[in-house]
Amino acid sequence: MIAVPKASFIVACLLVIPAITVATSLGIWPPEINDTVSAFGNSYTSLYLFNPGSSDVDVDVSFACRDCERGVFELHPDVLISPSSLTVTKNTTPFNPQEIVLLAKNRLFVKTIFHPAIFGKEFRIPFYKPIIGREAFTGRITAKTTNVRTAIAVTAKANIELAGINPLLLLVLSLALVLAACRKMFRK
Repeated sequence: MIAVPKASFIVACLLVIPAITVATSLGIWPPEINDTVSAFGNSYTSLYLFNPGSSDVDVDVSFACRDCERGVFELHPDVLISPSSLTVTKNTTPFNPQEIVLLAKNRLFVKTIFHPAIFGKEFRIPFYKPIIGREAFTGRITAKTTNVRTAIAVTAKANIELAGINPLLLLVLSLALVLAACRKMFRK
């Protein structure tokens, strides 16, 4: 009787053998970032990539917002990653990693796209919305290899909170401006 290998064993071999022959790995640290950006401020947060494999890998790093679509509004926070493309050298470990920087900017306005549907046709209307109170975003930072046959992608979670105008202060300033305008109108 001839022994026939099971299909699961064959599939496991097909998945493992390319990973062994590539000898490339990639890691990111820390796995989660919590960041608060003050009004008109910038926040710089360091992330670290390491490659304990035996060959250098080219990596593209990107930020994708996970909860930016809120109803008919689509928010775009100002988040940059530097460098967005780099080569992670071989034999780097968590003790000697390569640094990338996440820059979050808070200009008190966030780019917003309003996309209503009128008579079955969808429109996209961009504008800048002021941040009143605090606006929280959850995103994902993805580092993906580009020069290998079997691509590797690692992710880190990013929780970014933008501090905006205090609603009570905004109300007081608005009332003061209205009172000043009324006073000036009635003086004439």
